[in-house]
Amino acid sequence: MFLLPKPIPDFLGRHFEASKVEVTPSGYVTNDSFISWAKFFVEEIKEVRGNENLWCLLVLDGHHSHTFNAQVLEILNAANILAVCLPSHSTSALQVHDVSIFGPFKKFLTSAIGQYILLQDPVIQLKQLPSILEDPWEKANSNYNIKAGFKAVGLWPLNLNWIRENEHKIKLLVFSKKEEQFERLRQKSQVDSSFSQLVRSLNHLDLAVQLPKVVQLTPRNRLARTLSLRLDHASNFPSNHRLLNSQ
Repeated sequence: MFLLPKPIPDFLGRHFEASKVEVTPSGYVTNDSFISWAKFFVEEIKEVRGNENLWCLLVLDGHHSHTFNAQVLEILNAANILAVCLPSHSTSALQVHDVSIFGPFKKFLTSAIGQYILLQDPVIQLKQLPSILEDPWEKANSNYNIKAGFKAVGLWPLNLNWIRENEHKIKLLVFSKKEEQFERLRQKSQVDSSFSQLVRSLNHLDLAVQLPKVVQLTPRNRLARTLSLRLDHASNFPSNHRLLNSQ
């Protein structure tokens, strides 16, 4: 389902035939838009399920529109769909799309955007997005990637030993301070630097306020590439910048 901040006539065109469009004031999901999605989901999975008396498992993240939306839960429960919410801040390790879909999707989308800019128009308008997104989305959501994602997070085949086998991921999720996360990653990667030294070295970069809010390091920065750190909340780092790992 696509969410738009304003109506766009024939937005999908001939693309994403099985999808629908909802308009919300901000373009982000709301309680009402998720209710609409729940009704849409119930209808869409009927053919896949076959027998509607069999229960279906729906895994959700902890967004308030999911977890504090009684009407959605009623709609799902009436359709024999059990909604399970993932623990807070755990989607990077437990959500199927985060684990096996979004990475390939970003790669395919980057290529598609480059081709569009090179061959058609340097300016991409909102109404062009479905035509650009469709092929990368289909490629990323391959049977192989979907099955690999479910296996990686232990959902299917059901792996009751997943937590024991992935303690390193769980420990990173529960660290309360960036310093603790950095230290564990430093030890794992055998990088000879401390968190404070890294922050001080980053401060030497000329990250003036006129630069974009998102500062992306070059692939040559071995430390950031190896550690995959986001230091946007580091006390010695400019608060109006985010430091992203460059893959």
